[in-house]
Amino acid sequence: MVSAHGGRHSEVFWTRVFLFGASCVAGLIIARRRKLRRFHLHILNAKSADCGRLFGLDIGGTLAKMVYFQSADGAAATQRLQMERQLNRSDPLTPSERRRVEGSLPLIDDFIMSLHSTDEAQREERLQLFVPELGGTIHFINFPTAKMDEITAFVRRRFFHRYIKKIACTGGGAFKFSPLFESRLGIELQKADEMDALIQGLNFVLRHAPNECYTFVNVIPDTHGLGSATKKLLPKPDKRDLYPFLLVNIGSGVSILKITGESQYERVSGTSLGGGTFLGLCRALSKLRTFDEAMDASVEGDSNEVDMTVGDIYGTTGYEQFHLKPDTVASSFGKAGARSLPHPPRDADLARSLLFMITQNLGQLAFLNARRVETKRIYFSGNFLRRNELACRQLAYAISFWSKGAMQAQFFHHEGFFGALGTFLQRFNSVPELPETDVEQSSSSGEDQHKSSPHTSTLLALCGLLGFTWWLLAHYKDAKVPTVVHAAVFSTWVLGFLGMLLLPMDLATNGLVVSSQSASNIAEENTTFKEYLAVWRLLYWATFLMSWIGLPFLVEFRQNGEFELDRRVLSSFRHLIFHWTVLAGGLFIVALYLILVDHLSLYGVLGLAMAASNTYGLLWVIALLGYGLVEIPRGFWIRRLDGAQLQILHFQAVQLQDERMEARFEYDDVVADVCDAYQRIMQAESDAIILTSEMQYVKTCLVQVVALIEKNKPAFSSLDASSDAKRGIKSASFTDFSSKMKRGLTNVGRASRKAPTLPETVELHRRVRIAQLELRRCDQAFLELCINVDVLHDRSAERALPAGSLYPETSVLNRLHNIFLDTRHQLRQWVTSPVAITCAVVTGFLSLCVVWGELTMGWHGSSLSLFRFLIAVEAAETSSSLRSATELISALVLVYLALCCYTSLFTLRLPGKYSLRAHGNSTELCLLKTSIYQCRLQFALGQNALLLLRGGGLAEGTAFNALLANTRVVHVFGRGFAVYAPLAMIALAVFTLTNGYARVMRRLGIDQYEQVIPGDPTHAASIAEGERLVQQGLERFRVLISRKKKIYETGAAGGGSYGFASAAAGTQSLLADDEEQGISQISTSEGVV
Repeated sequence: MVSAHGGRHSEVFWTRVFLFGASCVAGLIIARRRKLRRFHLHILNAKSADCGRLFGLDIGGTLAKMVYFQSADGAAATQRLQMERQLNRSDPLTPSERRRVEGSLPLIDDFIMSLHSTDEAQREERLQLFVPELGGTIHFINFPTAKMDEITAFVRRRFFHRYIKKIACTGGGAFKFSPLFESRLGIELQKADEMDALIQGLNFVLRHAPNECYTFVNVIPDTHGLGSATKKLLPKPDKRDLYPFLLVNIGSGVSILKITGESQYERVSGTSLGGGTFLGLCRALSKLRTFDEAMDASVEGDSNEVDMTVGDIYGTTGYEQFHLKPDTVASSFGKAGARSLPHPPRDADLARSLLFMITQNLGQLAFLNARRVETKRIYFSGNFLRRNELACRQLAYAISFWSKGAMQAQFFHHEGFFGALGTFLQRFNSVPELPETDVEQSSSSGEDQHKSSPHTSTLLALCGLLGFTWWLLAHYKDAKVPTVVHAAVFSTWVLGFLGMLLLPMDLATNGLVVSSQSASNIAEENTTFKEYLAVWRLLYWATFLMSWIGLPFLVEFRQNGEFELDRRVLSSFRHLIFHWTVLAGGLFIVALYLILVDHLSLYGVLGLAMAASNTYGLLWVIALLGYGLVEIPRGFWIRRLDGAQLQILHFQAVQLQDERMEARFEYDDVVADVCDAYQRIMQAESDAIILTSEMQYVKTCLVQVVALIEKNKPAFSSLDASSDAKRGIKSASFTDFSSKMKRGLTNVGRASRKAPTLPETVELHRRVRIAQLELRRCDQAFLELCINVDVLHDRSAERALPAGSLYPETSVLNRLHNIFLDTRHQLRQWVTSPVAITCAVVTGFLSLCVVWGELTMGWHGSSLSLFRFLIAVEAAETSSSLRSATELISALVLVYLALCCYTSLFTLRLPGKYSLRAHGNSTELCLLKTSIYQCRLQFALGQNALLLLRGGGLAEGTAFNALLANTRVVHVFGRGFAVYAPLAMIALAVFTLTNGYARVMRRLGIDQYEQVIPGDPTHAASIAEGERLVQQGLERFRVLISRKKKIYETGAAGGGSYGFASAAAGTQSLLADDEEQGISQISTSEGVV
C-alpha cells in the first residue's frame, strides 16, 4: 500500500529536496567539469617529469619575465628522433605529422630558440647563461603583461601546455592570472614569495655569471643629456668575500636589504621615494603619462631650468668653505618657487629635476646604510633601473661623492630577471627525464596521472553529501531516538547515497572507452580503475553487512525487553540467528540443487546468492520507480491547488485517527497488563513471608517497567468520545495507577493468581516500549497534519497574513518585521503555483525520458534512451567540455531515479507501519527498518541507470560494471529478469497513474486512505469525516498552533519561516508544552482528537 504525500510541510520539503539535489548535482558537475577540462588540458605523461620545472615566471604590472632551461645533453634532439622513429619515418616530420606531436618539448624548444630581441616576446640572447652545474643553458624572455590573454591563447593553440602541469611564479600576476592559466591551459601557477625569489636569483647570478656586475666611473654630471661617464665591468666576486652586501631594490618604493648568505637577509631600511614617486609627480606636474615617456624626456631636459644651484646663491665661486661647486644643486625645484621666471619650465626639465632629486637622495641613503651595516659592497636593482642608464650614472656619482671614492654603486646585466630565475631554481633540483611523445600513450597515461592526484571537488562533494544526509536525518528522526540508532542510520544513509556520487565519477573516468582493445583489458591495467573497483567492493560489503547484520541486530535490540545489557545482546542475537537459520535452510536447498547439476562450489553458491539478491533489489526498484515516476510530477501538479491538498489531508485524517485509536487501545491494554502484573507481584509479596531472589528480581524489573510508563506519558491522553464508546472501557489512568501502587493493593482478593515470571515481565517490557513508540508516532503525525491544514488555510485566506503570525507593533523593529512577513506571505501566494507547475513539467519530462528508455531497453542491443544518445555522441569526442557531459547526464539520471526511489521508499507502507514521517516524527524502529531497505537499493538502482546509459562501451568500462560482472538475476522463462523488469515497472506506473490501487481496494471492499478518487461517494464521506476531525484538532490545539507559528516566524524550531522550514523542533516543543499543561486535567468528554 502507498500513502499519498501529506501536508504542506511535506510538499515543501520534497520540493526542497528536489531543488537541493539539483543544486548539488549542478555544483558537483561544475566543479568536476572544470577539473575535467584541466585534466584533458594537462595530458601529462605519467613516465615523465613535469616540464613546468624547466620554467620560471615573474609577472609584473608592465612586463612578464620568464626563464627557460635548455638541457645541454641534446635531449630535445634525441626526443625528436624518437618521434620520427615512432612515426616510422627517417626524413623530417611533415607539418601534419608535427601537429600530431604538438606540445612536445622539442617543439617548445624550437619555438623559444626562434625568438629574438626584436620580437614582441623577446629572448635576450646576450643574457643567456650556460651553467655547467645544472648541465644546460638558461634563456631569458620577456613580454608585455597586457598581452597575457593573447599569449595563453597562442599556447593553447600550439598545445604547448600539454606537458606542463605547474610553473613556479612570483609577482602580482601570480595571483591575478592564476585563474586564467588554470581554466585555459590547465597549468597551476605555484606561487613563490617575491623577495625570496629575488634574493635566490641574485645570489645565483653573482656566483655563476661572469662579468655580471658593472658600474660607472669618472661620472661628470651634466644638467642635460647623459653626460660623460665610463662603464666598467667588475669581476665576479670571490665567494668568501661576497657576503655581506647591501641590496637597494628600487621599485615603486625602495627597500634596503642586508644580505648575509644564500637565503639569509633582512630589511634594514627603506623609503617611500622611488619609481612610483617619480612617475606620479611627472603625471601631476606635466603632461607625461608613461614611464618611458618620462625617461626619454629626462634625457632631453635641463635641470638647471628648475633646480636652484649653489652658484645661484653664492655666485660663480661657489661655497669654498665646504668645497661646494657652483653647479651643485642646492635646492631641487628651487627656481620653480621664484616669483618670476623668464618662461615656464618644460616637461622635460621637470622630469630631469625629479630624476636627479630622487637618485641623489637614494644614493645618500644607501651610503649611510652601508656604513651602518659595515659593508662597502652596494648593489642596486629594481624595475626603476631597467634600461635607465641616466639614473644608474646619477646613483654611481652619488655613492662615489658621499664615500669619497671608497664605495661603488654596482648594477646587474640580468636586472629584472632575478624573480623569475629564483622561482625556477626553487623547483629545479635536477634536470628531469624528458617525456616521451607518443600521443596516445601521453593522453592515457596523462589521465592516469591526473586521476591519481587528490580530487578536491570529490572531497567537497563528499562533505556536501554528509551534510545533506545529516540534515535529512534530522528532518525525519524523532527527538527521542538514541544516539547509537542515530549513528547507525546516518552511516547507512551515507552508504546508500554514496553510490549516487560515485557512479557518475566512475562513468566519466572509466566509462568512456574509445579503444580497439576490449574495455576489460584496459580496465585491468588502469590504476584508477582498480581504485574505483576497490571502493565499490568496500561499499558493497559495507552495505551488505549493515543491511543483513548491523541494522537487523539493532532492530531486535531496541525491541528486546531484557533488562540487563548482556542478556539483551544475547537475546537479540538469538532472534537474529533464528532468521539466519531460515535463510540457511534456503541456502541448503540451493546447495542440493547445485550438487544435482554438478556445479557445487563456493563461487557457485555465492553467484546464485548474489543473483537472488540482485533480483530482490530489482523488484524493489520496479515498485519504487513505478510509483515515483508518476507520483512526483503529479504531486507537484497538485500543489498548485490548495483545495486539492486540503482534500488529501482530510482524507488522510481518518486513517491517522484510526491508527491513533489502535495505538491508544494497544497502549491501554499493555498498561492494564502491567498494572495486573504489579498487583500480582504485590499480592505474592504480601502472602509470602520472604521473597525469593528470583521474585525480588522480577519485582525490581516490574518497577522499572512502571517507571518507564510514568516517565514517558503519552502527549495527548484523552480520546474521542465516540472512540471511547466503541472501546467500551475507560482509558487507563496513570494517576489512579500510581495511587494504587502507593496503597500497596492489599485488598485485591486474588490470592489464587500466580506471581508474574521473568519471561512474562520481559515480554511486558517489550510491549511497553513498542506501544510507546507507536503511540508517539501517531500523535505527532496527527498534530502535524492539523498544522499543515492550518498553513493551507492561512495561505488561501483573503487576508494578507494570518493575524496569529503578527507581532505586537510596540516597536519600530516589530512593525518592520510585520511588513517583511506580509510581503513574504504575498510572494508565496503568487509564486507557489508557477513554481509547482514548472517543477511538474520538468519532472514529468524526465519521467517520460526514463519510461521511454526502460520501454525500449529490450528492443535494441543498447538502450534507445535519450540519455544514452547524448552520451554516445560525447563519448566519441576528445574535448573535455563535451566529455564532461557524461558526468552531467549520468548524474542527472541517477539523481532523479534515486529521488523517485527514495521518495517512494519513504512513503511506502509495505514494510508495515514503519514508514517514515517527516518533521521529526519517525521513531527509531521506523528509521531502522526503512534503512534496511534503503541501503540495499543503490546497486540495483545503479544497474538500472547503466542500462539506460548503455551503448558505445560506456558502461562496460566502469568499475561498477566489473563489480557486477559475475552477478546475474534469476532467469524467467529462459530469459534474464532484467528483460521483463522494465515492462513491469511501466505497468506499475500506468497502474499508479490511473489510481489502480484505490480502485482495486474499492472492488475488494477494503478501506484505503492512500489515494483519493475524485467523485467517489465513499471517499467524499471520508473527506467530510476527516474535515470534522481536523477541525476538532484545530480548535483543541489553536493556542499551540499559534505558538508554533511564532516559533517558525522567528526562525526557531530549526529553520526558517513557517510552512517552508523544518518543523521538527516546533513539533517537539508543542508536545512538551502539552505535557506541561497536565494531561490528567483534560476531560474525555471534550471530544479531543
